[in-house]
Amino acid sequence: VTATPRMRAVRLRDGFCRNVLSQSVPTKGRAMLLPAMFDNLSLLSSRAVGALQGRAAFRITHGFATRTGRGDVGTGASNLDESQFHAQAERILNCLADTLEAAELDCLDDVAFEDGVLSVKLSDNSAFVINKHAPTKQIWYASPISGALYFSPSAPSWTWNCAPRGDSSTELVDVLREDLRRCCPEEELPDFVECQGAE
Repeated sequence: VTATPRMRAVRLRDGFCRNVLSQSVPTKGRAMLLPAMFDNLSLLSSRAVGALQGRAAFRITHGFATRTGRGDVGTGASNLDESQFHAQAERILNCLADTLEAAELDCLDDVAFEDGVLSVKLSDNSAFVINKHAPTKQIWYASPISGALYFSPSAPSWTWNCAPRGDSSTELVDVLREDLRRCCPEEELPDFVECQGAE
């Protein structure tokens, strides 16, 4: 994995690990990739950092973090047409962004959708990051509640589902709604019904 215009490598320092990850570990020469929108690491809660890193092992190569060991991360070998993937991923991410903005939830500080990355910053400084990932033809999801999840499309219905999670939902819109319900228990949340499936 290499840094792209939407991702940047952040070198980890001992203080970062102590203060953000709540543990002191040797970090010499280590880094992790974060969405470029996070120019201020204080916006990330320790759970969000864990979500962005995922629960997988990391291999450090030339100062960049690379993910290994996740069976739910796609290989990009799908027969899915790339233009269809981009169109449907953009459609659902735009719909989620528009629905969240229209809901005007008090627990949300900011909702932004740019270059295929939807960022939802909460008033407690935690964040959701939901982005399309073209190499694997998936939508990648990082949440302060569920951690890192990877959603693959199901054509022709164009629902986006992650690997089974026990009794929990696997469809993207349902997972987001459940996580928001836990982050914003006092709010009346949108149902995102207009964001489910193909147009």
